[in-house]
Amino acid sequence: MPSRLSLRGSFWTRSLRTSGCVSLSMTFAPLKVASSFQERVAPLINLVQVSFRLLMFRPFVGEVLVGKINGYDEKGLHVSLDFFSDICIPGHLMQYGTARALDGRWMLKTEDGDELYLDIDDEIRFLVSSIKYPPIPVEQKENDMPFAPMQIIGSIKGDGLGLLAWWAADE
Repeated sequence: MPSRLSLRGSFWTRSLRTSGCVSLSMTFAPLKVASSFQERVAPLINLVQVSFRLLMFRPFVGEVLVGKINGYDEKGLHVSLDFFSDICIPGHLMQYGTARALDGRWMLKTEDGDELYLDIDDEIRFLVSSIKYPPIPVEQKENDMPFAPMQIIGSIKGDGLGLLAWWAADE
């Protein structure tokens, strides 16, 4: 019987481009053997019919998503949706008045002079401003980040966007 790992190797984190639509294969629902039928193709090779569900993730530009901040650097925030974490919110797409503090964290300085920090594990609502599907690299250096088949650029400029805690009192 084919293993979940061999199927996952075929689909996991792949950009699938079919009929103009691009999406990212994320995970499998439970794998079921459709029948006990096995066809012996060659010694030690059997074919088994199986059925499974494949979760495809394809956000659209302008969609509003909620994730958690899982890191930051001089370029901006890194956000995760638990099942997908190649999301970046660059500094120029943050609320007016957002800057880096001396300790490296990003913060929003309000008109009242309050400093609202964007910390790791804070829930954040963001707008998908662009989606990139970079080409698969021919060669990758040892210290390079793992290849990301889909990258989302987000924005927190606008009413209702940013940390959920900022807007909790208004909802």
